[in-house]
Amino acid sequence: MSRENDVVIVSAARTAIGKFGGALKDVRAHRMAAHVMKEVLRRANNLDPHLLDDIIAGDCVQCFDEANTARTAQLAAGIPFEVPAFTVQRQCSSSMQALNSGVQRDIDVGLATLCVGGGMGMTTILARD
Repeated sequence: MSRENDVVIVSAARTAIGKFGGALKDVRAHRMAAHVMKEVLRRANNLDPHLLDDIIAGDCVQCFDEANTARTAQLAAGIPFEVPAFTVQRQCSSSMQALNSGVQRDIDVGLATLCVGGGMGMTTILARD
């Protein structure tokens, strides 16, 4: 039985999985997340980013100069600054919590109809810092 506020995934994307210290070692987490956000919108029939109600991203290791990695990624992706974004930090379950937050806090209770949710992490950069 479907309901008016059923939650569905309309698009999904991810980056390549790299080797520790490999070709992606100098790419910041927000840059990779920005690339994925753009691709998710493209795969959703070039969805207009102005229609987004929220962006929620998990990042288990935020860098000091990326205090809100979801917001940094959003702006790097060219998504309008009017769209709110927040970062979840729950260690290994950050991405899962970000998706749950989008479903439970936003869509299921009627605060939003369209969200981007996901996660990011850069262990190579962490090992250097």
